[in-house]
Amino acid sequence: MADLEGVGTMVTVVSARTRAELQAIRTLVRKFADWATGTIVPDAIEPPPVLAKLGEELANLPRKYTDPEGALFLASVDGQVAGCIGGGMIITVLRSLGFGSDSASRGHGVGEALVQQLLATAWSVGHEQVILRSHKGMTSARHIYHRARFADMDGVGVCPEFIDIEIAMARALG
Repeated sequence: MADLEGVGTMVTVVSARTRAELQAIRTLVRKFADWATGTIVPDAIEPPPVLAKLGEELANLPRKYTDPEGALFLASVDGQVAGCIGGGMIITVLRSLGFGSDSASRGHGVGEALVQQLLATAWSVGHEQVILRSHKGMTSARHIYHRARFADMDGVGVCPEFIDIEIAMARALG
């Protein structure tokens, strides 16, 4: 668990394990997916490929996002659910599923706290690298990743269904 204090706020990050924590993550991810689909790809008839198996993925939480293969974290701001992040292992690389932050909690350091917790956990269990993919239009998330020393990389090598509206980033650990 990590606590970070901001201006008048306390961001708390915990490893998501309880039924209530996993349900909070499902709710956040669904809200994020609805927002992303409506905002980033508003004319899409079907969800973007990255969201194609979202229902199955959420139904099976925490599955591949558990120790030591992965991690799943839930953040709160002053006791209110605020965001989540997770990742699953591919060989010695932790592949992040990204993070979602409740719109009311933006600007309180939730994204930074989640990314730092994921990086610390990945390093502590011996991962050599963390890779992620995100949408080009998500500039706030990209700024968080760049501040955490992620670098842009070729996305096709990360994910075969990578599309041109996405970006991929990586960060070596150690």
